[in-house]
Formats: sequence, structure tokens, C-alpha cells
Amino acid sequence: MAEPLTIFLIVDNAPDAEDDCYALRGTVIQEDGQEVWRDQEGRWIPLDDDWRGRRREVKPEVADILGPAPYVLSVVVRPLPEGDLDGVPLGWKLPS
Repeated sequence: MAEPLTIFLIVDNAPDAEDDCYALRGTVIQEDGQEVWRDQEGRWIPLDDDWRGRRREVKPEVADILGPAPYVLSVVVRPLPEGDLDGVPLGWKLPS
């Protein structure tokens, strides 16, 4: 059964640059015995075994920003010179 989950994506830019942040709404599903987060734009992240222990409850005062999912999971990525992101599968694109 699909479980709603918001990914709070933090793009860790250069040391002196401000980081970019995105609230991405998706669901957690089982694929080949592993839990995977997917969104409607085709982005996906394989989740490690302890992701449930690291997720945080979405409080009512931030639900308008983070969306309707009851939980949020922070994921930090770093831009690579070729335009890909370190920390997510190859080919991942940031929201426009």
C-alpha cells in the first residue's frame, strides 16, 4: 500500500552560497522488496532501512508548505559539475 511522504530536498550549494530547498510530494511504495519514494514527475529515491526513524511529523502550522502527507523526510544533495546531483539516482532533475 502506498504511503504519502513529503521529501524536503535541500540542495547544498557552494560553501558561500545559499542552499535551495524544495518540498516534494510523493508516496512510498515497495519495489523488488525495497521501499522507494516516488513522485508524479518520475523522480524517485530508494529509502534506507531507518528512514521511518528519521522522518518527522508535519505540524499543522507548516502543512500549507509541506503538503498533506503526515510525515516529512529531509534529504540533502550536492550539485555535481556535470549537472547531476550527488545523493539521488542519476538523471534526477530539480523542480522548475
